[in-house]
Amino acid sequence: MDIEIARNKLKAAFEKGYITAEQLSKAMDELKTRKRSKTLDAFLEGKIDERKFGELYWESIQICCFGEL
Repeated sequence: MDIEIARNKLKAAFEKGYITAEQLSKAMDELKTRKRSKTLDAFLEGKIDERKFGELYWESIQICCFGEL
């Protein structure tokens, strides 16, 4: 997916309140890397909607940073 399209998709999810500023920042950083989370890829590919992405991506941030909940 084109990086600009991906950024716009993430910004739209943020503006609609589905993701937080922290999630937006992390996802934007992730776009710059080759290794992306499955959740981010699924969202960008249209396999999950904005709301579900916000829920699942928050969980992935929690696990990544704080270990299993």
